[in-house]
Parts: sequence; structure tokens; C-alpha cells
Amino acid sequence: MSAAIVSGRAEKGATAPQELADFAARLQTAQRAALGAAREKGKESATKLGLAWRVSLELVAAVAVGGGLGLSLDSSLGTRPWFMVLFLLLGSAAGVLNVYRISQGLDGSVGFGRAKCRWEKRRW
Repeated sequence: MSAAIVSGRAEKGATAPQELADFAARLQTAQRAALGAAREKGKESATKLGLAWRVSLELVAAVAVGGGLGLSLDSSLGTRPWFMVLFLLLGSAAGVLNVYRISQGLDGSVGFGRAKCRWEKRRW
């Protein structure tokens, strides 16, 4: 009985290096495919994250600049809340307009709008 076990191991041992090499090649191919997919997903999510940061900063910066201009005009002219309220509203409108331009691709930068145009061209 021990001779059968030894002979079974000997037969498996003869094909094991070939099977091991095949397995290693398949494993390496699968790892490369998984790494490529992860890189593409990472690039895609990084682009989306960058766009989200840009949109939020555009909106906050416009409101902050409008509020700052209104506050400085109020302090220099002595008309306390009026210019600040007016310029906060103007800054908010400018921020929303900038976000709209970014989302529609009208801002002339590389971003969502140009990607959207490329996608629409590819679909047709």
C-alpha cells in the first residue's frame, strides 16, 4: 500500500512543475488584469474627486469674495449691512453660474464638459 502512495506522488511530482508553471502564468495574467482595472478605477475616481473639489471651491470662493467686497465697502462707506448683503447675493449668483458653466463645459477648461462632449461624439 505504501508503494501505491509513493508511486502516486511520483506521478504527481512529474507533472507538478508543468502545472505549477501554468498556474503561475495564469496567476500573473490575472494579477495584471486586476491591477489594470484598479488603476483605471483609481483614475476615474480621482477625476471625479477633483471635479467635486473644483465645484465646491468655485462656489465657496465666489461667496467669500462677494462677502469680503461688500464688507470692505460697508466699512469704508459706513453703510453697515447693505453692501455686504448685496455682494453676498451677487457672489452666490456668480458661484452658481460658475458651477453651471463647469457642468455644461462652457468654462473652456479640461473637465466634465469636454469629457461629456467626447462621450457624446463616441456614442453617435
